[in-house]
Amino acid sequence: MANIPIGGGGGEDDKEVPHVVSSGRHVDSLLAEPLLAGAEIPFHDEEEGGEEYTSSSSSIDELKSPHDGHSTAVQAVSNLVLTSVGAGMLSLPKAYATIGLVPGVMISLFAGLCTFVCCKTIVVNCAVHSKDSYGGVVGHLFGGIGYTALQGSIILHVFGVMVVYMVILGDILVGDGSSGIIPYVMGYTDVSRTLVVGILIVTIIMPMLIPRRLDRVGTFSRASVYLILYVTATLTVLCLVALVQGVSGIPSVALWPPGGSPLSVMESCLTSFSVTALAFTCHFNLVAVHNSLRDSRVGVMKGVVKQSTFLVTVLYTVVALAGYVLFGEHVQGDVLKDLTIRFTGMLVGETAAMWIISVSLVSYALALQVNYVLKVWAVRNAVVEVVWGRNECELTLPAYYCLTVILVAASYVVSIFIPSIFTLAALIGSTACAIFSYFFPGLMMMYSCKKSIREVLMGVFAILLSFTMAIFGTMHAIRGMRNPDSDPDKLGLLLF
Repeated sequence: MANIPIGGGGGEDDKEVPHVVSSGRHVDSLLAEPLLAGAEIPFHDEEEGGEEYTSSSSSIDELKSPHDGHSTAVQAVSNLVLTSVGAGMLSLPKAYATIGLVPGVMISLFAGLCTFVCCKTIVVNCAVHSKDSYGGVVGHLFGGIGYTALQGSIILHVFGVMVVYMVILGDILVGDGSSGIIPYVMGYTDVSRTLVVGILIVTIIMPMLIPRRLDRVGTFSRASVYLILYVTATLTVLCLVALVQGVSGIPSVALWPPGGSPLSVMESCLTSFSVTALAFTCHFNLVAVHNSLRDSRVGVMKGVVKQSTFLVTVLYTVVALAGYVLFGEHVQGDVLKDLTIRFTGMLVGETAAMWIISVSLVSYALALQVNYVLKVWAVRNAVVEVVWGRNECELTLPAYYCLTVILVAASYVVSIFIPSIFTLAALIGSTACAIFSYFFPGLMMMYSCKKSIREVLMGVFAILLSFTMAIFGTMHAIRGMRNPDSDPDKLGLLLF
């Protein structure tokens, strides 16, 4: 029988409760679970005389989260998908145009695989150490410095995304007074974008933040997944119509990187990987989603991660392929900016084009608002852990909702006074995402599997990927800042 600490950060408030493992050994030793299901690996129990024994991954799959929630697997998958799918999806066709179709597809698949492995590592470590948060397990394994680095990176990055989404919503709905949905479709050219975004917050975003359970948010997430699928299907159908009519960008589509020295090609591929990998980011909400599951066994959560990662990979690949083939080498950093009335009207007629584009933009804006709600969830949980040292579900109602209002109001105010925050957010995000997406999962692989050379090598590889993402993501953001004319689209600078 082993004693497992339960708590958010390994502090004095942690409780010790008995937990029995089938082997009779300390549950921490189960951390050496191999990534290939069904494989077995020897473990070494240092506290019991150095005896070696084996345990299969099925033992870990039966462990549960410290919390039992109310979410179904479908709601959990929807929440993870919406956490990942945001502004970064629209910049992927540009990434494919930079490196070619074949490397682009390979990078998308590889980024999806890496995301699954790292997310799986986080889930297993949290369950084995009976921690109810990502920050809790990092603090338990790597101390105060690791805990501070992780929580700081999550708060800085995710809050920056919240601010950016406020600006994007204003761009979509109001624009510069003539290009937004409201001026173009409804004819109101003097409407205030500050007022419009404020109304969205009060009427749509805040009501979705009232529930304190993720399964309630999962209902909105599921509807938003359908909206994202509609946008993806629209882009795909228009691509097929353009191919039939012979007006697509297919003549300029390259299967392989379009020329340049080997060094420049490698740099382009690494930069594209950085952008693509960061578009998969969902790690900061991973444990919250696990805690919300009705059946919180690790095996069930692994299935949720697998399904959500697969769906996001398919969505990203289809959007990138359709956008690149439709607009060719001149596709913009935000592929929706290429879907003008003039271009789409050539394919389906001007009236149909206006409706198609308007519905697509509204669908995307609604999905972004649900994504925003999930971002608030992540920042709020991180702030509560740092300030109060507990999980947000333990807060009183006044404290919970006051903090929620403060975070939303802060992102709204910052978006008003610093609307050009895109480059700054990209610079912060390129480093912060690398820390919580790959660096700490890589350390967990190395720490948890001391007897498995394969796991240690995978951990080293994940850490190297984190440095690659940080370096080339930062270079990409700086180039966009120095050469705004080469990529004038705001979404082209986003790395999340």
